[in-house]
Amino acid sequence: MRFPRFIKKGDTIMVSAPSLNITKELDIVRCNLAIKQFLKHGLIIKEMELVREIPKDSIVNLANDRALEFTECFLDDSSPFILCASGGDFANEVLSCLDFEQLKDGLKWVQGYSDITNIIYPITTILEIATVYSENYKSFGMKEWHESLELNLDVLMGETIQQESFDLYQQEKIERITGDEPFNLVNNVEWKTISGHKEIISGRLLGGCLDTLVKIVGTRFDHTCEFIEKYKNDGIVWAFDMYSTSFTKLHSDLWQMENAGWFKYASGFVFGRPLKAHEEYDKDYVDAIKRILNKYNKPIIFDACIGHCPPQLTWIIGSLCEIECGQGKGILRQYFL
Repeated sequence: MRFPRFIKKGDTIMVSAPSLNITKELDIVRCNLAIKQFLKHGLIIKEMELVREIPKDSIVNLANDRALEFTECFLDDSSPFILCASGGDFANEVLSCLDFEQLKDGLKWVQGYSDITNIIYPITTILEIATVYSENYKSFGMKEWHESLELNLDVLMGETIQQESFDLYQQEKIERITGDEPFNLVNNVEWKTISGHKEIISGRLLGGCLDTLVKIVGTRFDHTCEFIEKYKNDGIVWAFDMYSTSFTKLHSDLWQMENAGWFKYASGFVFGRPLKAHEEYDKDYVDAIKRILNKYNKPIIFDACIGHCPPQLTWIIGSLCEIECGQGKGILRQYFL
């Protein structure tokens, strides 16, 4: 596994848009503030052209241009870090245009979440380069950074290997009024285990947004089985974020991954808090987890701090990790080995 160098003050962060770009007025306000916030932390933002300046028909017509721009960022030795502008729905198109033979000559952090999964997960499993599942560019535009954003930089600067669960989280998306709003933290964080007892999971970390990740299964970008075979002695820790799910959807998604061989060397599973979830057949998403994964007799943690219900921890995909869950709290330790 290859790990990019830690970032440091004075570094440039390159912002690329391999999924959606920034066009809404309040999102632009937010990104302008993010530039100032990073500067306060000693980091310089360099936005690529397609982050904002894109014609109306770009969603369907500029996948190749986005891929070229992302590749330019990835191979630029002047910066150790690409921060993706936003999630969305079109990272698959960009993924289809990426040349992984060309990308293997680069080595830098790529960070994002949600749809960005389908950019960072193949970088880890095909190129064996660690990537970062955490906030997109827009999140850094709040007036006062939440501690999770400070922690994000601490992890990437090599200043900490341990992160702890937060106290409160935001369940619903908030409507922007000024553009610089903080998270709306009103719900109590409570990490849970299927067993009901304290669990500890360790191994090589893989995962991302399950809603988008399942689209890779069985495609030419699915190198999961080769990756886990190489790292089988570590055991594989699967960490899944869910945007929208239900009993039948999650059951189907996990079934597909299982039958593609993804869980062969699993040492445990972690699921985030879904933004949208509803019951079917009087069963919820936790019932789907049990139905597919209980047979592995491995620890399962759910409602963890990953994904669409912020704040989230900084998950280094490809790292060796140890995850503890007990009494509603969680600890994530990650090692760059």
